[in-house]
Amino acid sequence: MLRELIGRTPVEIGKAIAIAVLAAISVIALVQVSLERTQGRGSDQGRTQALSAARSFSLALTTYDYAHLQVQEQNLASVAAPGVVAKVRGAEPDVVQYQASSIGQAPDVWLQEYDGHSARVLIRTKATMESTFAPPGTKASGLVTCQVTDQSGGWRVTDYQWLTPATETGPGYQGAQGSPGS
Repeated sequence: MLRELIGRTPVEIGKAIAIAVLAAISVIALVQVSLERTQGRGSDQGRTQALSAARSFSLALTTYDYAHLQVQEQNLASVAAPGVVAKVRGAEPDVVQYQASSIGQAPDVWLQEYDGHSARVLIRTKATMESTFAPPGTKASGLVTCQVTDQSGGWRVTDYQWLTPATETGPGYQGAQGSPGS
């Protein structure tokens, strides 16, 4: 029976062995491709989660009211490490002194670096604010870079830095609605 399957002559036996080796190599290659695709999907999911955490952080960072600072603190605590929350809270005396309030809008985010466990994200914040120096409805925008890390509780902002201060934007600023003429 075995002779009929693999052949009788040395050439037939050699061909049967070569076919078996090629079949084994093909199976191994298919398994590797499958594993790479699975890991690729996980990588895309990590990127999406890192960007989502950065967006949530931006909204929490730019949404505050001088009379209800605990709301911002709670929102920040859900997406940022305790050190980041403390860093943001360092601005509370100014927020209270200038009676500042702000409503954050959907930011623009760009993934700068990603290694599967952490990411650096550039954020252009957008907000509508008011204070003793800014009339109600003032539009503001600034650039922030943040480090986002995959931790046991999910992706969290572990560090941030303002690259430009949040400043009043020009008359063409449309916030989350889009640009003029769109």
